[in-house]
Amino acid sequence: MEGITATVIGALVGAVVIIGMRSITDIITALIAIATILALIYIKKIQEPYIILVAAIVGLIIKSFM
Repeated sequence: MEGITATVIGALVGAVVIIGMRSITDIITALIAIATILALIYIKKIQEPYIILVAAIVGLIIKSFM
């Protein structure tokens, strides 16, 4: 079972890296990504849908001003 777990984690990390490289194209998306990572590290009980919602709202607000 340990080998399967390591394989799944490796596949997930690989997918995250590829999606991140394709999605993070400018400074604003990079800042949103960094803020999300910090929120996941330091706020232990926050649920992922809330992070997605906040990131979407911030993205829409920033896009409306540009």
